[in-house]
Amino acid sequence: MDYSELSVAELNSLMDYRDEETGDGASKYMKKVRKPYREFGAIFRLEQLLVDVTGLNCRAWKRTAEKYGFDVPEVDSVRVAAAHRAEFAVQRVFYWTDDFLEGREMARTQRSNVAEVFGEWLKEQGIEHKPTETKKKVAGSFDLDLGLGDAAAPPPKEEEEGGAGSAAPVAAAAEEPAG
Repeated sequence: MDYSELSVAELNSLMDYRDEETGDGASKYMKKVRKPYREFGAIFRLEQLLVDVTGLNCRAWKRTAEKYGFDVPEVDSVRVAAAHRAEFAVQRVFYWTDDFLEGREMARTQRSNVAEVFGEWLKEQGIEHKPTETKKKVAGSFDLDLGLGDAAAPPPKEEEEGGAGSAAPVAAAAEEPAG
């Protein structure tokens, strides 16, 4: 990204035309004024876009809530929590604790539960699960063994009836009662 220093005349031009709909010809900087972030990309998690994993997240949060003695969260709250880090969800979505260290511990438990639930789902789908020995650094403060490993290819089409990649069991799990 280039740094540009604007002259007084260019600044005045921007201020004069910033609210005007037809002011696009007044300054070469109008595009940046109207949409300042258009040159930047967005980084986000894709799992909710490709397959609905709300059911898996519900199971993981349910196990976490039961371990720490909290009420099982509702599906809508889990959907909101899926868009945030686990630490944030514990403190600001479910309001389980305000303590940073407790929140971190609950988040670790939740991430571990996600890995377990995902492994169980892979077995239900007939996909071979091979855990790896690698650990990944998360948030610069601790190591987390994701344990998701490399999934083998699904069985051939003749053997599968519902499709090993079918998202139906995951979506059905989302409809489990919260209590």
